[in-house]
Amino acid sequence: MQRRACALAIVATGFMAGPASAYMAYVSNEKDNTISVVDTATMQVVKTVNVGQRPRGITISHDGKHIYLCASDDDSIEVIDTASLEIVDTLPSGPDPELFVLSP
Repeated sequence: MQRRACALAIVATGFMAGPASAYMAYVSNEKDNTISVVDTATMQVVKTVNVGQRPRGITISHDGKHIYLCASDDDSIEVIDTASLEIVDTLPSGPDPELFVLSP
């Protein structure tokens, strides 16, 4: 039961189904300016990605190709490619972005 509760908590930050039914969760780590990529089948961190200062809200594009991450102390939104897990763009935002919703 504890494992299921943990998985549900992670889903709240960012969750995506990938090839061959591999599910990944993306968790922002505000204190160390990273996101953790978690394989939800094993609950193991498979990669840690360095991002902007004080990462907060995470939204995944409708096609699953990009992660949009609020970098609150940088006043920006970072766009991360889900295949390479590299930052591919940085978008300006208002001051201290924390959460947002994508519109198609």
